[in-house]
Amino acid sequence: MQNSFKNEHLPAPRAQGILKGQVLPSASFSRQDREVFAQRNKFLTSSGFTLVEILVAFSVVIIITGIGMASLASYSRKQALEQAAAIVKTDIEQAKFKSISRVKPNMTGCNDNTLPDIDILKRHVFYIQDSKTYRVYVECEKNAAVSQVDSVAKTLPQGISFDTPVLSNCTIVFQVLGCGVSASGCNGAG
Repeated sequence: MQNSFKNEHLPAPRAQGILKGQVLPSASFSRQDREVFAQRNKFLTSSGFTLVEILVAFSVVIIITGIGMASLASYSRKQALEQAAAIVKTDIEQAKFKSISRVKPNMTGCNDNTLPDIDILKRHVFYIQDSKTYRVYVECEKNAAVSQVDSVAKTLPQGISFDTPVLSNCTIVFQVLGCGVSASGCNGAG
């Protein structure tokens, strides 16, 4: 017995009746004719999806996409915050290491060899100006006058800020040669 849907397996008058949708008495069909008719009828009635099945599938896809987009936004925000924190940490550590190793900036006001007076490197400073901006600078002394040189103002990325009531005017001072660290205005430190 072949599993084919071709009309040559049915006798000519019966095949015409099946194709036109006429129902013939089951007694006039052979067993083979009934199997072919059942296979053809099954194929024609179950060849697609219902509207409910399609709606359920689309709903599941939309829900999964929404969860994925929310997770991506949260992940992106977390990455931006971690990157900004790493940059601030690096700037603080760089000020600390420069202070320990007595690195003087090669600028007028701190390493000016044209004047007979001696330039004295006092400290490296990390200072939070406001919720978005901080500065890293060097303080040098010449003739009892302290000057700020090599001042670099940096801005935090958009959407990220310092906690201003807690860190307003926070200053971390690294004395030269590792002679101490002091902080003021940083979460009650003083």
